[in-house]
Amino acid sequence: MTAVIYTGSVQTVLRLMEESTAHLYYAAELQGVTGLSKPTVSKVLGTLCERGVLRKKPERVAYFMDRAPRIYYELTPFGVSALRLTPPST
Repeated sequence: MTAVIYTGSVQTVLRLMEESTAHLYYAAELQGVTGLSKPTVSKVLGTLCERGVLRKKPERVAYFMDRAPRIYYELTPFGVSALRLTPPST
């Protein structure tokens, strides 16, 4: 049995990412733009990565930057296809 992952929060994140597939999003950015909580965004990103809809892209940072590298997320070709086949919510 396959679990349904296309919840409202998943749809919110995917539709935002679909608007600009060239832009790489990171978790805190998605949280700020969507208004979803940090745990919700983390769960959504984890689930979508497990299902092959998103892929992680670690940031390459210079040694002098005073922060940890970000993990960016992008739609996979499978994710783009899945979005095209999914009807918008009503």
